[in-house]
This record gives sequence, structure tokens and C-alpha cells, in this order.
Amino acid sequence: MIKKIVLVIVSVGVGSFVADVLEKTEINVWLARGTGCLVTVIIALLLYYLLIKKS
Repeated sequence: MIKKIVLVIVSVGVGSFVADVLEKTEINVWLARGTGCLVTVIIALLLYYLLIKKS
């Protein structure tokens, strides 16, 4: 249960960080948010595989 909570917190944190960084650039805000969402999903899948599947 703790691993799933860590997975969610870390993946959302990284995705929000990427979205915040990209929103400060000159690209479209929706493109930045979409990229942040995509990064969140990728990090969540990676952490799921590394933390939950392997244990």
C-alpha cells in the first residue's frame, strides 16, 4: 500500500514539475500540460514496474 502511495506522489510531482517548466517557455500552455500529463503516466508506469512488479 505504501509503495502505491509513493508511486502516485512521485509521478504527480515529476509531471507537475515538467508542466510548470514548460509553461514558462513560449510554447502553447495546453501542449505543456499535455506533456506534463504524458510524463506523469510514463513515470507512474516505470515506477509501477520497478517497485510493485519486481517485489
